[in-house]
Amino acid sequence: MEQTKDQLNSNNNNPKLLASLQNLGLTEYESKAYLALLSLGICNARELCAQSGVPSSKIYTIVEKFELLGLIEVQQSKPAKFKALEPSLGVDRLVKNKEREILSIRNSLPLIESELESIFSKQIEKMGRDDEPFFNLQFGMKNHIQKHLRYLADARVETISYFETTCLLGAKVYGHSVKREIINNIQLNNISSKVIFGTENKELVQGFLKGLPNSANIELKITKQIHAPFHVIDKETAIVVVDNPLFQEGRIASIHVVGRSIANELHEGYRSLWDSAKGLA
Repeated sequence: MEQTKDQLNSNNNNPKLLASLQNLGLTEYESKAYLALLSLGICNARELCAQSGVPSSKIYTIVEKFELLGLIEVQQSKPAKFKALEPSLGVDRLVKNKEREILSIRNSLPLIESELESIFSKQIEKMGRDDEPFFNLQFGMKNHIQKHLRYLADARVETISYFETTCLLGAKVYGHSVKREIINNIQLNNISSKVIFGTENKELVQGFLKGLPNSANIELKITKQIHAPFHVIDKETAIVVVDNPLFQEGRIASIHVVGRSIANELHEGYRSLWDSAKGLA
């Protein structure tokens, strides 16, 4: 049965279908033209423009692309006429084309990453010379762990950490996925990691470590010396916290600082804490 004009317009303006076709690699105009072709059956360029709303200046480029992709057949008449192939064939060919595109992108990723890293490293060097710190402030334990401690998983060389009771209690609630990311980075990239637990509660420490794989790169110590928690990543960035002195489990804020001067100061101070701490026995 022949479709009415309203039915055709409804098909061509289906937002879900348009979005799906664009996800498969078609532009908005191409998606509208393809739906119009499926609706019309056989049509010429003028009819296709009228049905799809695609400007006439673009329609021939679009149908040429469709022919190359294997979505349509073209009748070499005057005027030329177009017919869409079965949708199952069309979708399959769009998917395969998208897969080839993704594979091409994946193959070029090492070069892209190298070039981006080169650009980024230059500004890091400049930042190191200027030594003007940049900081990001987050409020609460959840943001501290999920937004700031996650930077430990980006370390390239070394991390040092000082956890105390508040940190360990917070990690029980918010820290499971973040801990796995950090451990995976340590193991995959041979990151040196030192951790001091500033607490007398060894049971709490064992609970924090439960389920985590052993790694020769991770050194663990414990101390009764209570200190404000902090972390240093690659001697370039640091994470420091502000806790509520009247509420043991209350983390007011977390500060991620990008600045070698501050990071180095904390790194130097960590040595004395490490030397005075004891191994986990």
